[in-house]
Amino acid sequence: MFESAASSELLIKKAVAGSSDPATVLHRLARDLRDSFLSNDVLALVRVVIARSVSDVDFARRFYEKTASSTRTSFLDLFEHWQREGRTMSATPFVLTETFLSMFLGDTHKEAITHGAAPQ
Repeated sequence: MFESAASSELLIKKAVAGSSDPATVLHRLARDLRDSFLSNDVLALVRVVIARSVSDVDFARRFYEKTASSTRTSFLDLFEHWQREGRTMSATPFVLTETFLSMFLGDTHKEAITHGAAPQ
């Protein structure tokens, strides 16, 4: 179960391998992660995780550490890599990571709830 949910790390590596342009990479990541997160299998998994997490704090913590935490770390590593390359950045790698993930998760959550019917 953890391996399936942690696949976002692989999507990040795949997106970076295809281009060095940050804008291209981030657009590709947003599309690929969205497609992955909104798949029927992942939505079903998320529902199971939420249901179990309500009564099992240890499970919730382990799941977060294996999935969301590793995704966040992968994005932070990506932004830090671009910073080391001398890419122009509008904020620190930490702020860019938090901003990207917050926007992405908010949009994906809205789309999952409304089945794509929410205004863009």
